[in-house]
Amino acid sequence: MRGKDMAGYVAPAVVWGVSFAVLARGERTFGWVGAVAFRALVAGTAVMLVSRAVKRRLDFTGSWWPFNMVGATTVAGQLIGVSYATPRIGSAMAAIFVATIPLFSMLISHLWGLERMTVRGWAGLSLGAVGIVLLVGLPQAPVTDSFRLGCVGSLSARSRQPSEATTRVPVFTTSGHGR
Repeated sequence: MRGKDMAGYVAPAVVWGVSFAVLARGERTFGWVGAVAFRALVAGTAVMLVSRAVKRRLDFTGSWWPFNMVGATTVAGQLIGVSYATPRIGSAMAAIFVATIPLFSMLISHLWGLERMTVRGWAGLSLGAVGIVLLVGLPQAPVTDSFRLGCVGSLSARSRQPSEATTRVPVFTTSGHGR
């Protein structure tokens, strides 16, 4: 594997992993409302800077409803759930729950009739669920009500995550047309 390829794998992994440590610290410092607002501000600023760096215009001229749904579910719901859950269940457990997004998206897409689940899809979903159980394992400490509440908060954020098929909103455009 070339160095450039390795950097392409390592950089996002490091950024993703560090974000959970920062999330736990930010929630303790600013409270969950401040942490959510700050993360949304940083994410929006990053998208704007990347769009300018690659000289692509952000296009928000579409219907307001998809933007509201994406904002409410992926920004507000997800960040509130994760910010609320992380101090209660720990950053490692929160990271594991966040990693379940593709599994929940797949299941929600199937339940909403957006995608038909194949045998391979069900096998992948089952394998992913088994992998999560193996990662989480059995807790060494007693499971408290606060831990359960944190798990529910984190999972509820995942269950509000819309599937890719429902969030196809033109954001980056090069010729005035969406993707």
